[in-house]
Amino acid sequence: MNSGDKNKSIESIFKEARNNSYLNIRKLIETLQKSLITLSTAAIGFSITFINNSQNNNENKTILWLSWLCFIITILSVLISYFLSIKHEEKEYDFYTNTYFNIFLNKKIDSNPDEYVKSSYKPIHKYSKLFNFSLNLSMISFLLGIIFTVVSTIN
Repeated sequence: MNSGDKNKSIESIFKEARNNSYLNIRKLIETLQKSLITLSTAAIGFSITFINNSQNNNENKTILWLSWLCFIITILSVLISYFLSIKHEEKEYDFYTNTYFNIFLNKKIDSNPDEYVKSSYKPIHKYSKLFNFSLNLSMISFLLGIIFTVVSTIN
């Protein structure tokens, strides 16, 4: 095997590993999103029973309302992150489609195609930033919801 073939096989191994890593990350994020929605909905349901069984302490009810607000924010931010994830994937798809078209079909790029790809690719665009923000918001609001629920039941 000559060095050119060896480099191509190494390149294909790295590309496959990168693609597998990306798919694994996407699966983990989807699992996290589904878990947050499920657990937030269950926490609201369980905490409704606490309000019926708890004393009529206004402070406890206020804290419980805060926990419900946090769980609702969690659910909404996860739903928004689904939408943003779709938009992010559409942008990625458009980039790769346009790049393929310009390099191979349209033959607009006569120079080094790698340089064209590097110069035109913007990995962090507004959808990915918003997606990361909404996913972080959902995790933080979920944890706050759990804390508020525990505090309201202890009092």
